Amino acid sequence: MRRLTIALASFLLLLSLGSFALIASETGLQALAALAKRLSGERLQMSEVSGRLLGPIDIGTLRWHGESERIELTQVHLDWHAPALWQKHAQIDALRIKHVRLEIPSSEQSSTLPSSLALPVTVNLEKLQISTLDYNDQGQLRDISARLRSDGQQHKISELSFSTADIKLSAQGEIAVDAPFTLKTEADIQGQIAERALSLHVQANGTLAEIQLSVQALAGIEGDAQATLTPFAPQPVREASIRLRQIDPAAWHASAPQARLKLQADLAPENNGWLARWRIDNP
Repeated sequence: MRRLTIALASFLLLLSLGSFALIASETGLQALAALAKRLSGERLQMSEVSGRLLGPIDIGTLRWHGESERIELTQVHLDWHAPALWQKHAQIDALRIKHVRLEIPSSEQSSTLPSSLALPVTVNLEKLQISTLDYNDQGQLRDISARLRSDGQQHKISELSFSTADIKLSAQGEIAVDAPFTLKTEADIQGQIAERALSLHVQANGTLAEIQLSVQALAGIEGDAQATLTPFAPQPVREASIRLRQIDPAAWHASAPQARLKLQADLAPENNGWLARWRIDNP
């Protein structure tokens, strides 16, 4: 019995040492990367993997080839506290990615409202940085940065910022993980329109199934807009209204006459198109 006890203790010690070597060495990390590749049917591929599972981790290229979607990340750096996963918590100090490429085909079918947005672990991502992101070759986002937190009740994003073309956006928001998925977000957008500075403040409140959107112009134009969005319905916009004031056509085109126009527009879907009611005044 004593020999069996010693043998079992020795086995557990070796197993612990082997497990520690697996998570605390670069060789162990590369072995886990190879295992992930095999378990995914080689859909997940990683190259130039270095570091250790305990962190930090560097990956030269990470690719996922699904049935129709393609995702590629290059120059990935992850600095995290892996032992926190034992407490069902992901503590990430920094996630930096040089380039993200997404190829996800669009679908003509309406999306289905999810039953839950809950994650298996709570998350605290102190710093996310992505240099460039391409989505279906439709445009590029640059200099993306954000902080992410999920406490099991809400997902929160703060200090979000990115730029695209001549537009820069900064935003923050939160959404509940359970239905009806109450959300609250706000964003500031700076850019140019017809070589004029443009500044907008955007707010979105409501639920994931019905979002009340409000836009307030702060510079470049004077006015506001509201819309009711229903992203999971066959018609994603239920109604919208636009109010613009103090519009001077001469400010937009040299040959246009001077005026101080006031524009009102109300739009709603009708059959397969839109019903629009317009009114333009020159007080």
